[in-house]
This record gives sequence, C-alpha cells and structure tokens, in this order.
Amino acid sequence: MKRAIIMILGTAFYATITATSAMPAANDTWTPHESVRNWQAVASSTNGVDLAAVVKGGLIYTSTDSGATWTPRESARNWISIASSSTGANLVAAVDVGNIFTSVNYGVTWTARGPGPAWSSVASSSTGANLVATVNGGQIYASVDSGATWTAHASSQNWTGVASSSDGLKLVVCIYGGSIYTTGPSVSDPPTIGIATKTGATSATVAYTAPLYNGGDTITAYTAISNPGNLLGTLSQAGSGTITIGGLSPGTAYTFTVTAKNSFGASVYSTASNSVTTDATVPGAPTSVVATKTGATSATVSYSAPISNGGAVITSYTATANPGGLTGSLSQATSGTITINGLNAASAYTFTVKATNSIGISAASAASNSVITDPVAPGAPTIGVATKTGSSTATVALTAPGSNGGSVITTYTATSSPVGGSGSLNQSSSGTITVTGLTGSTAYTFTVTATNSAGVSSSSSASNTVTTNATTVSTPP
Repeated sequence: MKRAIIMILGTAFYATITATSAMPAANDTWTPHESVRNWQAVASSTNGVDLAAVVKGGLIYTSTDSGATWTPRESARNWISIASSSTGANLVAAVDVGNIFTSVNYGVTWTARGPGPAWSSVASSSTGANLVATVNGGQIYASVDSGATWTAHASSQNWTGVASSSDGLKLVVCIYGGSIYTTGPSVSDPPTIGIATKTGATSATVAYTAPLYNGGDTITAYTAISNPGNLLGTLSQAGSGTITIGGLSPGTAYTFTVTAKNSFGASVYSTASNSVTTDATVPGAPTSVVATKTGATSATVSYSAPISNGGAVITSYTATANPGGLTGSLSQATSGTITINGLNAASAYTFTVKATNSIGISAASAASNSVITDPVAPGAPTIGVATKTGSSTATVALTAPGSNGGSVITTYTATSSPVGGSGSLNQSSSGTITVTGLTGSTAYTFTVTATNSAGVSSSSSASNTVTTNATTVSTPP
C-alpha cells in the first residue's frame, strides 16, 4: 500500500491511501481533506503518516494520521516551501522574503533561522541535519546543523526548486527559465582554526576543529600552512586535532591557516590563527670568510653576515687565528672586516669567525684561506768572544739569533768601536767573523748585526775589549 498527498491552490487537500500500482494511477482513490485555503507546499514522513503543509499568507498545518485531521501551527506568514525528515519530527519551512523556520517536534514549535532573502524552496535529509534552501534571484544555502548556521553556495540565479537525497549529499536544483543542476560529494568545508602555540625557535603547533560538513566524503588529512614562509605541517586523521609545523625561523612572528582534504581535494583554508613569535636562538655561522695579510704581524678577515640572526640582533663578530688563538672583534650587525694583530711574522694562518647576539655565540664559520704574514728583520745575534789576531785584525764569535724574522739570514756583519774596522760572514748559522782595518795598539769592542731579505737586525751587545798589537816598523838595511 502507498500513501500520497496532493493539493490544489485555493482548494482542499486530497490524499489517497489505496493503490494498485507503484505510482498514482487513474483508478486510485483520492480523498479531500482540510478546508479550502491557498495551500503552497506539502511534506511527508517516509511512511506517509506525519504530514505538514503551508498556506501562502496563512499558517503551517500538521497531521499525524495521514491527513485525516490537521492542526494549525506557527503564525501566518507568506510560507513558500516546507520539507520533512524521514520520521516527520524534523521540519524546515521557508518564508518568501523572510526567515527559514525549523521544528524538531513534528511542527509543534518553530525556531527562526537563517537570513531573510526571497526563499523559493527547501529540502531536508532523512535525519533533518542536512538542509538546503534556494533563493529566487540569489544563491543556494546549505546547513549541516539542522538550520542553526547556513553557508552560501553557487552563483546567483533564479533558483526555484530543490530536492535532497536521504543523506543530504546529493542535490537536484532547477532554475526558472534555465536548467536543472545536480551535485554530489565534494571537498569539505574548511576547518575552524584553533590556537597556535610556539614550541621553540623553529616550530609551532596549531589546533583546529573538524568542519561540520566533510563534503560527503571522509576527511583523510589536515594541512597547516605558515605565513610568512608557506611552511607546511600535516596530520592524517578525520577529526579535530593539533598540527606541528617545523622549519620556522627563530624570533619570527607567524600566523597559520588549515585546510581539510578528502578524496575530492582540499577545502579552502580556514581563517588565520592568532600570531605567535618563535623563540630566538644563537645566530647562524657567518659565511664567505676571506683572510688577507697586512704585514708581518697582522691580517684582516672579511665575512658575510649569516642568513639567520637567530631572531635577535647580532651585536658583534669575533675572528680567531689558527694557530695561536689570537682574536679580533667588530661590534656591528652586518657583514664586515675584522683586523687581528699580534701574529708571528712569516707564519701561515687560517681564521674562523663567530657571531654573537643576546642569546649566545654561533658556531664557527668554515676556515678561511691560508695567509702567510710578511717576514721581518732577524733578531740581534748574541755576541761571543773577541780575540786580537795582530796589529790590524781581530776575530769576533757570534751565536745566531733565536728568530731569523721569517727569512733566512744571509750575512752577519761585525763593526768595531772605535770605528774603522769591520768584517762579514755570509752564512745563516753561528760563526766567527774576521775584522780587518784596525789600528795597532788600540783597544776595541765589537758588535754584530744579522741581515735577511727583510732588513738588518739591531746590533748585539758589545763584546769584550781587545787591544791590537803594536805596529812593527821595518828598518831598512
């Protein structure tokens, strides 16, 4: 047996409770019910027992006995459409240029919902949770919470009718003077953004709430994206949760949005989260370190500032020599050049640079190129014993200096005091110099200097005093 209900504008209801086929036929019996009114629309439960009808400019009427008797409900309005859940308990009705009203108790009481455009039709899922309504000259609106909230969909058209599948996921709508459109499962609504929380210098978490409408398809993952940077974090689950985003920059302010993904694709992004600023950390290591010798005991070291200052302003850079550990510093935030003094002459050095901010000191840069400082004149030789060897000659012993100045000593030179005598020795090591040009019977001391490619050393201390022999005068025979 089937039950059907029809109405005629300006007359009574007609209902049939007997049938000979699956659809109404010529030999079906139709029975008039209720008074003559400007009936506009009707709706029925699945079993045809609980019915509802609206009057244009009148009331809503409900029946719990397949239309045999009717009870007036709600105020007189320009009712335009009504739809029912499968049980008939949940009802939705629309007013032409007014609110949408919902009932959860078979139409006994009603709650005003939604905006107030020129509604043309409404439809309901079997549970009454998923609702859809069309606007003549406007958009299509959908609700997934029994009419509490509504979301606009599709473009503005002269929508005049809508019907829904039992799950509310497949819809058919029509345009007056246009086409019929159908829709099925799609991407979900966006998640609701929650609280973003920093979790260190390079990470944060973002909470979200799953959307009420999943597009008719199970959500498989949520993705959070950072602003700035577009860094991503993903959580593979269907429900609400918290996503971790890594790779953030220290000391940087971020907001986050979240999207939901099902088999039909990704939803639009949620609204932005609150702003969080990641913790600062030590800077990155400086780069592009280049050393240049600037003499025998100094060098300059240029560097480029690190990509990350750790989220806190860099206050200084320090260059360190290897070997020796001598340092030089520069108090600024940007790239620059540091001078290091006190190096050893003619010595090979490399250098590293570190950056300092309020949090601490960075790792060392990669080592610079190697430079060799310039040589200097040797140290002074150590004087030895002076010995007279005649009336005009003497010898002076010397010990090579502790430092050759970074260049091989080529010559030692002895000089007498008083002046007049001198001598040299072309070698790099200790030795004895013969001094000539002295005057007989004269007391002398001697000093010695060392010479390399960089110059002449300072004089040694004076030697012991020696007195040359008297000069022998030959008598002619």
